[in-house]
Amino acid sequence: MTFSNKVKGQVLYFLSRNYYFAKAYNLHLLERNYGRRNEGIIIHQIGKVGSTTILESLHHSPIDVPVYHIHRLEETSMQAMEETQKKHWDKFAPLPHHLWQGQFLRKRLDNQQMQKGKWKVITLVRDPIARNVSAFFQVNRWLSKEHQNILLEAKDCRAMLDIFMSEFPQHDYPAQWFDLQIKSVLDIDVFKTSFPTEKGFQIYTGPIADMLLIRLEDLSHCHEQAFRE
Repeated sequence: MTFSNKVKGQVLYFLSRNYYFAKAYNLHLLERNYGRRNEGIIIHQIGKVGSTTILESLHHSPIDVPVYHIHRLEETSMQAMEETQKKHWDKFAPLPHHLWQGQFLRKRLDNQQMQKGKWKVITLVRDPIARNVSAFFQVNRWLSKEHQNILLEAKDCRAMLDIFMSEFPQHDYPAQWFDLQIKSVLDIDVFKTSFPTEKGFQIYTGPIADMLLIRLEDLSHCHEQAFRE
């Protein structure tokens, strides 16, 4: 093993064992790579709406701007997520880059660095019940061991539905997310006008960023026009 590989192995080991080291290391990389850039594309949406496809497409495109992928920009909710990450650190994989990127962008927002360039925000929206069911089965750390076993065995649909209705903590989150994470931070109110359901997307202009809102169910037939506009 060469010296560089040994150092890299030690870094990866500490990343997997210590939350604070991982956070500091990743924030350092963001500052080093993007700290002087006053423009960028932010894929910013509630979790479990299928944003990975857009992220990968942008990473393979010839655009020469930073691309961020986050779920939160509102400070209180980021603090709550960080507490959850620290509490369940040994259960999380991969690393919560979306949280650290959000913290990095929030710092730039507070320092008025984001106001120096016109940012582009891409936000996906999905059927809220489908989104909640997807989140329920992927992230079920709040469940008791007994209830986790019921989900793993997948034999009793009635029992799974009862657990979902009584214990899932995010039933109202899709309805609250836009006011909390978009309106209060970027001053863009998506509920001020009706969404063009036949078109499948809408572009909103704000003082800090322009936002493209796309309905996931329409992505396959409207993405070319949406991104072109």
